[in-house]
Amino acid sequence: MHQRLIVASSQDAKDFDEEGIIPFNSNNAHIVSQEVANWLEENSFASEGGRWNASPADWFVIGGRWSGELDKIESGIEWKDMAKHLKSLLSEEELKNYDERFVNSSHTKTHCLELNKWWEEKTGTDTLHPWCRDSYNVTGHRDSRPLTKKLWKNLKDSVEDYQDESGWIMIDRWVRHDDNDDGTSKSTFYDDSTTWNDLRDKVIDTDPDNFLVGQTKPDDQIWLTVVDYHY
Repeated sequence: MHQRLIVASSQDAKDFDEEGIIPFNSNNAHIVSQEVANWLEENSFASEGGRWNASPADWFVIGGRWSGELDKIESGIEWKDMAKHLKSLLSEEELKNYDERFVNSSHTKTHCLELNKWWEEKTGTDTLHPWCRDSYNVTGHRDSRPLTKKLWKNLKDSVEDYQDESGWIMIDRWVRHDDNDDGTSKSTFYDDSTTWNDLRDKVIDTDPDNFLVGQTKPDDQIWLTVVDYHY
């Protein structure tokens, strides 16, 4: 079976930009997704030993069946909206095999150009429509994004029932930094698993129209990453 996991991580803005701002773009989202994937692998999320001893998953990918989930939640898009738009694109012949409860891969493949354009307009992103993506791409398709006020508002009600590690993990950073061979430093993740309510208590409002920032360090910005894991 497949399960959705949301991973929250505190990203040090100074690692991305000297001005202390992490722009939301494909490159930065990929960096965060890769860090989260590395953390899960290093802590044996899908192998024996490590943090869980008996791993929760057989395997996992970033995004997967839930690729685009955060963009969808941020923009207030629901399944019925996506299904309605797809239906509007279908020919009379295609409508004979249409069922709004399921996604017909032949329909999405035929109409990917229109689907992608609609997705870009609705989300303000330049990523592919979720139904036109490779769900087995290990690091996903920009499936990490900063925790904004709008995302927080739209997401919190739907995740408060997920108060265990099957659906929610929080990872934070060491206070110390490790020195690299080239003289630079990097923050190191440590395990700080928490509940959604704990996260709500840990964040502070800095700019109503911008990010919710973790209290661990002034320059930290909390990012969320969606994981699809099989067990």
